[in-house]
Amino acid sequence: IYTMNTIKSLYFKVNHWLKNKYVSNGLYIVGFIALYVFYINPKVDFNEESMTGIQFENIDINEAFSKARAENKPLFIDVYATWCGPCKRMKKFTFPDEELGEYFNDNFINISIDGESPLGRQLYRNYPFNAFPTTMFIAPDGSVLDKDEGFSFAFSLLKKGKKITTQ
Repeated sequence: IYTMNTIKSLYFKVNHWLKNKYVSNGLYIVGFIALYVFYINPKVDFNEESMTGIQFENIDINEAFSKARAENKPLFIDVYATWCGPCKRMKKFTFPDEELGEYFNDNFINISIDGESPLGRQLYRNYPFNAFPTTMFIAPDGSVLDKDEGFSFAFSLLKKGKKITTQ
C-alpha cells in the first residue's frame, strides 16, 4: 500500500522529469509515434472482409452495374490506395461499423476498388476522382448521385447513404 508520502514523492519526481525539456519532448515524440502507428496509419489488409460492417463484393464495375440494375439499387464505391492513411482508417474504423453495414448491405451494391489498379484506372476514366479515399454513390443508370473525397466517419456516411436512398 502506498502511503501519502510515497505518492507525494512520486508526484514530485514525475513533475521534475517533465520540467526537463529532453524528457518531456521525448514523451511527446513517443506519444505522437503511438498515435501515428495505431490511429493515423494503422496496419490493415484491404482484402480482408469485416464480419459486422459493409460487405464489399469482389466483382468488377460491369458486374456491379448489372447487379445494380437487376436489384434496382445504387452502387456504393470506395476508392482507396494501399499507402493512404485515411483509406486505412476508413477500412479499420468506418466500414466495420455494424449499423452502417446493415444499412449499406441492404440498400446498396458495395464495391471497393484500389484506385491505382487497372480496375481503378478504368473507373477513373468514367468517374474521375482527385484524392484518396473517394466514396461514390452511383445510380444503376450510371449517373453520379454523390461523390466525396477524403475520410468519413461511419455516422456521416450512414447519414449520406440514407439521404441517397430517400431521394
